[in-house]
Amino acid sequence: MTDLSGRNYPEKIHKQMKSLLLIILPLFIQAQISNGYVLDGSYNIGHNCYIEATDTIGQAATGTGVQDCFKFNRYYYSDQISSYGDSSFVCTYPGKYILNMNFQVSKANNDAVIDDVTLFTVKNRVKQNQTASRYQIYNDNMISGFYYIHNYWAIVNVAANDTLKIRYTTTSNTLTFDPISSTSITPAMPAVNLQIFKISE
Repeated sequence: MTDLSGRNYPEKIHKQMKSLLLIILPLFIQAQISNGYVLDGSYNIGHNCYIEATDTIGQAATGTGVQDCFKFNRYYYSDQISSYGDSSFVCTYPGKYILNMNFQVSKANNDAVIDDVTLFTVKNRVKQNQTASRYQIYNDNMISGFYYIHNYWAIVNVAANDTLKIRYTTTSNTLTFDPISSTSITPAMPAVNLQIFKISE
């Protein structure tokens, strides 16, 4: 069976379906994204930027109410994020980055006073809003040297070559960040373990 142009109907329908498929196919292969989160498919974040840094030595605040920077002495898996000095990190590419850090803080004396540690992120020497977290250290058992393990994280929007660091301040000079030595069963644990990675453009 042919139409007025002389073409067969099956051939004409086949060409129309092929054209329609080329139009709607991209709609099916695109990632399904809602509110910036990937629900299905894949999402290209551009450059896969990452670094991990640890402190295996230990550190302490220089005084009460003083802004100190967390310091690091070992770096791993650096990709498009470089260390600068012993406390700063330079991001090669722009985007949104997560800073995720575990830290171990111990109370040197055995009093029952509640001490505070406040952490916040600094970008290009400027404190970033909505990145501060406060942790209360309370030695209810009054045992000196007792470890408290906490997690800190923040999301920061950076431009190319921005510098990031994490600062802290304490209400007591008896708090220290100390590593834990290895045993016959467990490996050593750093005083501070930081990961920085890009999550989106």
